[in-house]
Amino acid sequence: MDQENRLLRLHTLLGQDRLIIAALSGEEGLSTPFHFRLEAFSIGSPVDLAGLVGRPVVVSVRSGAGDYDRHFHGYVANACYRGRDFAADQFHYELDMVPWLWFLSRRSDSRIFQGRNAIEIAQEIFRELGFSDVEVTLESQPPVRPYCVQYRESDLDFLSRLWEEDGIHYFFRHEADRHVLVLADGPSAHQPFAGTGALQVKRGDMADAQAGVTKLLERRQVVPGRYAVGDHNFETPRRDLLAMRSEASPAGHSTALEQFDHPAGHQDLADADRLARLAQERWETARRQFDGNSNEPRLACGNRVLLSGHELADYDGSYLLLSVHHSASNDMAGGGGHYNNSFIALPTAIPYRPQRYHPRPVVEGPQTATVVGPAGQEIHTDAYGRIRVSFHWDRRSKGDEGSSCWIRVAQPLAGGRWGGMAVPRVGMEVVVSFLDGNPDRPIVTGCVYNADNMPPYPLPANKTRLVLKSRSSPNASGFNEIRLEDKAGAEQVFIQAQRDLDLRVRARRRALIGGGDHLSVGGDRRALVQGNDSQEAKRDIRIRTGEDWSLDAGSDIHIRANTVMAVKAGQQLVLHAGSGLTLKSGGSFITIGPAGIAVSGPMVRINSGGSPAGVTADPERPERPQTPPTAEGGRDIVPPGRRLVRPSGNLERIAQIQTMVTAATNGVPFAALCGGG
Repeated sequence: MDQENRLLRLHTLLGQDRLIIAALSGEEGLSTPFHFRLEAFSIGSPVDLAGLVGRPVVVSVRSGAGDYDRHFHGYVANACYRGRDFAADQFHYELDMVPWLWFLSRRSDSRIFQGRNAIEIAQEIFRELGFSDVEVTLESQPPVRPYCVQYRESDLDFLSRLWEEDGIHYFFRHEADRHVLVLADGPSAHQPFAGTGALQVKRGDMADAQAGVTKLLERRQVVPGRYAVGDHNFETPRRDLLAMRSEASPAGHSTALEQFDHPAGHQDLADADRLARLAQERWETARRQFDGNSNEPRLACGNRVLLSGHELADYDGSYLLLSVHHSASNDMAGGGGHYNNSFIALPTAIPYRPQRYHPRPVVEGPQTATVVGPAGQEIHTDAYGRIRVSFHWDRRSKGDEGSSCWIRVAQPLAGGRWGGMAVPRVGMEVVVSFLDGNPDRPIVTGCVYNADNMPPYPLPANKTRLVLKSRSSPNASGFNEIRLEDKAGAEQVFIQAQRDLDLRVRARRRALIGGGDHLSVGGDRRALVQGNDSQEAKRDIRIRTGEDWSLDAGSDIHIRANTVMAVKAGQQLVLHAGSGLTLKSGGSFITIGPAGIAVSGPMVRINSGGSPAGVTADPERPERPQTPPTAEGGRDIVPPGRRLVRPSGNLERIAQIQTMVTAATNGVPFAALCGGG
């Protein structure tokens, strides 16, 4: 059966007239993929459905001028065998025809785009799929998106969402051998109707065969009168990012009705005003529209058409076709063909904006990710302490600093130059939440251990420990640590400083130690006290130096021993006084001064034998302090005690006995003074 000179003609890759089209129905609309249902049949033998699915087809409609100048080009998304007409020896099929853009609904992904706008993102996806029939007709450039996430969305849903957010719409221009995706944001992309001049709105006295509009009806709806958008930018936290738009004309508006969106996704006031304007124009698109019927097959979605001759003169004018539903049946044997359509139109004086039918995906709950950075860097951060991560679902991540945007890290406190700060390091696994569930707004809320990064101490053996342990960087094994051991009987607070430990107290420092206090200093120890330095030991004070011990008092030095004070010099003992030196015991004393030496006492013996008192200076060595353990719990330390031995008895009697023993042993005479003389 020949398709030439019929109302409808179908071309497929199966060959000329292998499939004959019987009917076409379907719709094309702005910002939605077209969909047409084709009824076709083969004669004599069935066709292989595999040769149709995914392949291009084109349906041509003959206009009133007799030419096939209206084409519907697309791809077969679905093909069904509907049975056989044995009388006519026909095999019947249904084919669903869609644009090449429809194939993007069959691919879903989770990926990250950085530093590109919605058109650039779309072009990258089109290139990956091998599609190039695209025409970009924009009157203004869409904003660059610093960080944009496709999260568990089909490519079609993702791009539709971006285009809707930026006020970009699309439609298709059909040709005999292809269809072109047209991306637009203004009226310059809307070409006039392919016919000549204005399309007549028919009245009852006009012939039905004449191409024209058979019905045009207006509908209106109430829309909001005010639009407001707000958001928060942490880099300008005090700046109000609220923008508002109001309708100048009250017709069809209620000024008490306001649309408010927060967070709207902007970071400055200029972008806020753009989003408020887009919201206003979306509602304006819905406020006043026209429904019509026509028998003109050349009406196409995205075209402008000039209508005239309406019974209400106000309805004459220029319209943008928002959608067109086509219905046609072929002129087969025994019946004539017909074509008609219904359409929705918008006066071209009203700017068109697509509705937001594709909401952004919501991330349900937190995720984990791995901290990344440039090669060789262990810590990668910026002035805000932000980090970059590689999400486990990001198959395209290279594991470097380009894997994500800068992400803020939640801290225990965050004040103006005060608070807490811990920057997760490269290789750590962190917990990532998303503000308002928005995948474009991640925030790090914590860190978790894994098999590569295990806890500082083995668990559960050390389950009673609370640990804060760092690691020296770069490429070092040292660490700082604060550790609290809560095991009963072995409680401990352990602090390690890999190098310096600096403590600054603005007022007072108080410490109460119930047991011993041990201090080991590997180098010098210095202390400066601006006021008094008071120390008290209930038992002994022991001081030992390897070399010199110097004591310098700006005024007096007072030393008192309640029993014995012994001083011993290995070579010389020098007592130097500027004006006088006095040795006093009981009622006796020796005074040495610039004028001479005075000796006074009840009895004075010179070279009379005798010996010194039986007390020698034998200072005990101080106990060595114990160093803090690195991993053990606390334990008690009790140093042994020693005291300076004091001889018993009367010291004078002891001295006399010692003198007589020495005289008897060495033959040295001695004399004694008795009484007062």
